[in-house]
Amino acid sequence: MNQLSRQAPADTRRSSSDAGWLRRISAKCGFELNYTAAGLFVAGIVILVFGIHSVISPH
Repeated sequence: MNQLSRQAPADTRRSSSDAGWLRRISAKCGFELNYTAAGLFVAGIVILVFGIHSVISPH
C-alpha cells in the first residue's frame, strides 16, 4: 500500500510531462475512431435500406 502511494507522484509527474504527446495521440485516435464509427453507421444504414427494399419489392 505504501509502495503504491510513493509511486503515485512519479506517475503524475511523468503524465504531466507527456500530457501534450498523450493529448495529440488521443485526439488522433479519437478522430480515427469517430470516422470509423461514422463509416460503419452509414454502411449499416445502406445495408438496412437495401435489405428492406429487396424484401419489400418483389423481383
